[in-house]
Amino acid sequence: MYRKLIIPKSIDLKSENGFTLVEMLVTFLILGLLIGVLTPIFKVARNTWDTGRANVTLQENLHFALDFISREVRQAKGRLKTNTAPGVILEYKIEKVNGEKKDRQIIFDNVNGVLKFKNGQATPVPLTSPTEVFIKAAEVNISAGPCTITLEGEFRKNNRTQTVSRMTVTSEAYRVVE
Repeated sequence: MYRKLIIPKSIDLKSENGFTLVEMLVTFLILGLLIGVLTPIFKVARNTWDTGRANVTLQENLHFALDFISREVRQAKGRLKTNTAPGVILEYKIEKVNGEKKDRQIIFDNVNGVLKFKNGQATPVPLTSPTEVFIKAAEVNISAGPCTITLEGEFRKNNRTQTVSRMTVTSEAYRVVE
């Protein structure tokens, strides 16, 4: 009923399959050198990826804000006022289908670096991502030619500026309201 355990009388260590301590140490040394060489390459690749992502995020935010403002300028049928109050870079009225006119404003909060849109009495809504994109400058020029809207922003992460971009768009539809 019981099985008999067979134990060899002598064990030949040289015939055992396996790795020696020296082989293991050499393997770990080569692996460590390989990791040491590849780590900086991965760090550079990661930084390049982060910079590219930051640039895309900034460009998307500025494009959205410029497209939004341009669309609003066209809908305002040229009746624009600039710099009417501190922080208000553009003020205009949009006529709705029922004939009602709605006051609208584009507000630049230069302290927090956020561009906001205010529709009537509603609370202003950010046009750009307030957590990553910092708007450095926002300007609307309606003087002698077509309406020119310029935005300059930077992408910030961990309180470090990663990329800076400046965009300008021009709209032909405008008329200064005194």
